[in-house]
Amino acid sequence: MGRIDRAYVYNAAQRDHTKPMIVHYKGKRRRQLWPAGTVERFVNLQGTVVQSVLVAPGVPKSKEGLAQARAKLYAYKTTDGDVVGFIEHGKCPLKTGVADRDPVLAEEMERVRDVCGPACKEHPVTMKKTSKGVEYFDSCPHIQYVIEQRRALHRAKTIARMNKQKSLQQIEQAKLEAAQQTAADTRALLERIGDKLEDKPRSRKQATEPSE
Repeated sequence: MGRIDRAYVYNAAQRDHTKPMIVHYKGKRRRQLWPAGTVERFVNLQGTVVQSVLVAPGVPKSKEGLAQARAKLYAYKTTDGDVVGFIEHGKCPLKTGVADRDPVLAEEMERVRDVCGPACKEHPVTMKKTSKGVEYFDSCPHIQYVIEQRRALHRAKTIARMNKQKSLQQIEQAKLEAAQQTAADTRALLERIGDKLEDKPRSRKQATEPSE
C-alpha cells in the first residue's frame, strides 16, 4: 500500500461509517462524516475545499470512470463565467497543466504565477495519518492563492447582491409609501366632496323657506 499522504484518491466506502471521522487541521480537532465511495479533495468555484465523490460506493473503480468524474468537475463554471473548474487541492495547479483546460483558467493561473512564482518541484503533502488520526495541511502557495482569490471574488459578489436586494427593497418601500400617500389624499378629497354635497341641500332649503 502506498503512503497515505500521497493517496489523494481513496476508497472511503471501506471505512467504518458507524463511527465519526476524526481529523485535525492546524492543531484543531474536528469531527466529520465519512464520505461514501471514492473521493478526492478539490477547491470549488467559491474557494472552499470540498470532498467530491468520484465513484459511488459499490461501483467498480476504473481509470475511465475517474476521468469522466473529474471532467465534470473541471467543466463547472459560475453564472458569469469568470471562474471555471474545480481544482485538485493536493496538486500544484501549475505542475498539472490546469491552464490548458480553459482560457479563463489560463488567465487565473497566469496571475497565480506572477504572484507565487513558477510551479512547485513536487506536489504538496496535504494529508497524512498520525497518532491523532488523519491530519490535513494547507496546499502549496499556488493553491492557497487560488483559494484566497476565489473567496474574495465570491465575497464581493455576495455583498453586491445584498446591496442590490437592499436597493430593490428601498424602491419597493418607496412605491408602497407613495401608494399609501395617494390613497390618503384620495380619501381626504372624497371627504371634502362629501361635505360640500351635504351643505348644498341645506343651503337650498334655507333659500326656499318664506320669510316671516
